Amino acid sequence: MDEIERIMGVNFWGTLYLDLAFPPLLKDRPEACLVDVSSEGALTPVPGQSVYGASKGAVKLLTEGL
Repeated sequence: MDEIERIMGVNFWGTLYLDLAFPPLLKDRPEACLVDVSSEGALTPVPGQSVYGASKGAVKLLTEGL
């Protein structure tokens, strides 16, 4: 569980917190944008990498939703 929480903490929660922090700073810059990084692992399961893939899938859906 500790490893799962670490992976989700970095990949998903870290992305979410940054996505929430930056828009107020960027709103006056029309050329500004946020870029989140996902992975092919979000689309195709890789043996032994299920939690990583799940975290990147969460990032992908979060980004699409925003």
